[in-house]
Amino acid sequence: MSSMITARENADKALDVVITKFLKERKPENVEQLTRMIQDHHNFSKEEIIKHVLLLKNEKKLSLKKTKNIFPSFRSFIISDRSAWFWIIAVLAFFTIVAVIGISENAFPFVYARYVLGILSTLFLPGYCFIRAVAIEKKLEYLEQIVFSLGLSIVFVFFIGIMLNFSPWGITLMPIVLGLSTLTLLFGVIALIREYLGIYNLKFLITTFLTYQITSTKLTILFLTFAGSSILLWVGWLTWYDITVWSKDIGQIFLGSRTDETIGLGRGIVLIHYCLIGVALLLSAMVLLIRKEIKH
Repeated sequence: MSSMITARENADKALDVVITKFLKERKPENVEQLTRMIQDHHNFSKEEIIKHVLLLKNEKKLSLKKTKNIFPSFRSFIISDRSAWFWIIAVLAFFTIVAVIGISENAFPFVYARYVLGILSTLFLPGYCFIRAVAIEKKLEYLEQIVFSLGLSIVFVFFIGIMLNFSPWGITLMPIVLGLSTLTLLFGVIALIREYLGIYNLKFLITTFLTYQITSTKLTILFLTFAGSSILLWVGWLTWYDITVWSKDIGQIFLGSRTDETIGLGRGIVLIHYCLIGVALLLSAMVLLIRKEIKH
């Protein structure tokens, strides 16, 4: 009996430590968000978490503040420091387009600025804006945010490349940059709206569906599985097409250039690259799923 009481006391102390840690490091905006964050990483019930939050409040170890109407309008919100991240990204997207148009490959040393902006706008910003749009950035550590931003950005580059491949513009530099910049700003605007409405705990389609119904881990697993499966299905279809229509061998299909063919993959890109991306995404989903099961 005493061992059961001791175990219960240890569990209570552990939950108190977890609550204090999440309040300090993640800075949730309300108790509901705090509860979701803790449940994403620990096996505590909602009732237990709320009970301990109230106990800590009664013991004056933490304080609960009512949300104040600090932004009377959406316009005041988008010009506040809470939206500074969006304007930084918008400026980077603008200068990326300017650099692509105005800086040639031979314009040293200015071409290095073009490379840096291109890498940021292609391999980081779309994914970062996406995780802010679906409200999971506060549930992730900084390193996890960087990793997810890189992985998701690669997926978006792939899908934009697929769409451009069947468009009149083809897979060329300027359409890719414009497409990614548009997608980045679209996700950014969705994130701004979600964050503004989230301050007042209002019901909104994106907030309700993505923030309160799906945990960050489940959402990530679903997205990685869908993206990886889509890429591999497309690779499989293209392989079948090349074998049946053009009678190519496997080595030529996966390692050969498609620069002058109807279905191109972009300069310097071969099919094996897309295959590896698809496999990597599925493996990432599997690792997250195993990690989630082990925790529970």
